[in-house]
Amino acid sequence: MDIRELVIRIIGRLSIRNPAFVMPSLRKTLVQLLTELEFSGDSRNKAESATLLKNLISSSKQLIGPYVDGILKALLPKLRDPSPQVALAVLAALGDLSRVAGPKMRPHLDELLPLIIECAQDQSSSSKRQVAIEALGQLVGSTGAVIVPYVQYPQLMDLLLGMLKSEQLPSIRQSVLRNLGILGALDPYKYKTIQLDLKGQEESEQRERELASTLSTLSPSSESYQTIVALMALMRILSDPSLGVHHTQTIETTMKILEQVEQKEVGPIVPYIVPPFLHVMRQCDAQFRNYLFQQLVRMVPICGEYISDHLKHVFELTRLFWKESLFVILPLVEEVSVVLSDHFKVHLPNLIPQMLSVLSSTTREADDWAPTSMVLHALEVFGKNLDDYLHLVIPAIVRLVEQTHAPAAVRISAIETLGRLAFQLDFSDYASRISHPLARILESPSATDLHKPTMDTLCALVYQLGADYSIIIPMINKVCAKHGISHATYEDLVARLLKNLPMELPDGFLAQSQAPVVSRTSSTL
Repeated sequence: MDIRELVIRIIGRLSIRNPAFVMPSLRKTLVQLLTELEFSGDSRNKAESATLLKNLISSSKQLIGPYVDGILKALLPKLRDPSPQVALAVLAALGDLSRVAGPKMRPHLDELLPLIIECAQDQSSSSKRQVAIEALGQLVGSTGAVIVPYVQYPQLMDLLLGMLKSEQLPSIRQSVLRNLGILGALDPYKYKTIQLDLKGQEESEQRERELASTLSTLSPSSESYQTIVALMALMRILSDPSLGVHHTQTIETTMKILEQVEQKEVGPIVPYIVPPFLHVMRQCDAQFRNYLFQQLVRMVPICGEYISDHLKHVFELTRLFWKESLFVILPLVEEVSVVLSDHFKVHLPNLIPQMLSVLSSTTREADDWAPTSMVLHALEVFGKNLDDYLHLVIPAIVRLVEQTHAPAAVRISAIETLGRLAFQLDFSDYASRISHPLARILESPSATDLHKPTMDTLCALVYQLGADYSIIIPMINKVCAKHGISHATYEDLVARLLKNLPMELPDGFLAQSQAPVVSRTSSTL
């Protein structure tokens, strides 16, 4: 990590000397760091990303200016991250961003100050309090917003004075004194008046749900009139808790009606079914909710694109009940990804972190690996939709492949998932990140049962990468020769690649369900 920090600082300083060459690479690095920070399910990854982002901000000031809003959008939610390392790194990055961005941070004071003050009150970590106080001084000093924090947040004065008296670390007390000077002197009478007039604000949340149109707006001659009347009656039963004994039969009847409706008539019906359906899922018990998730899996291909307007609420439910209903949620998201691929992509940013957290979980029981296998299968189904998230997905799968305590069946599934995804996605930027761990598996004497799936996945890489794979061939050949590993398909593909001949795979290789991409060959290697 220290080396990566040094490298990114050096490259950042080089951006002043040769911006045309360095800036495109730095922009790509910035986007990847922000994506990892926002969507990674691993706390260590998020902390490292925030630390690298801090170094990038401090060393390349001219790059950061246009991206202040995007950086803040990624950093702010992570201030409340349960991991103290992540919150600490994010606070430090915010402080450097304030110093670099200067007045551009002023429009965001109302968002930043409450979060920083909250971090400064965290009694569980003295390091977090110190970094928060330093970030507060950098923010106020760079924006020139003196006195303003005292007026908007009357508790701030008492907080700083209390820290000055109670903090044991001299460094924190020095930072508090420095902040008192930066914030400026407030008129005592005005401060007292603010405290006396301060009134608590009460927030109330209102839930909005689409209501079915009244029957008076429908014409009895309409093709969907009778169907809508029947479905509205069924939805009234479903919405009545006192009729819970009939809810299962109500759902079955609803699904039978939907399955018999012609595709052209589905559109007008969907608004009468989906909103009350989802509303009941929020309030019912876990067992019935799981049953409703299963019915949604049936409903998605029937409704097709007509259900796309309700996907936001569907994925909100998947987020709320992810842990307790994972086994029925994953088939649902697979179905949505297949039937509504374009509409599904916009929900991946919230879904990917939850799936990666399953792959990287370190608290599972010894026999609790079924969710991991299901997530791997879902990633295969997502296929090309993962193109923008490969830098998150591939490292997570590779780490799972190298987990020696994982069951062999799970590791084999992870290896095969890499191979199947290689048929659908461009792995050229990740060839070494995949091939080196696979080579280590081939060298491991305790992982002989993983050798065949490993070689199969290497075949997929050869086929997909084409000439780009040539640099990896000597390493794999050396490992195979050392341990006496042979694989006819791999050897044939490598020979064809080196001779610049068309490559072919056996039918059903890796049981890929999607049409494989055309292999990339080149006239020169």
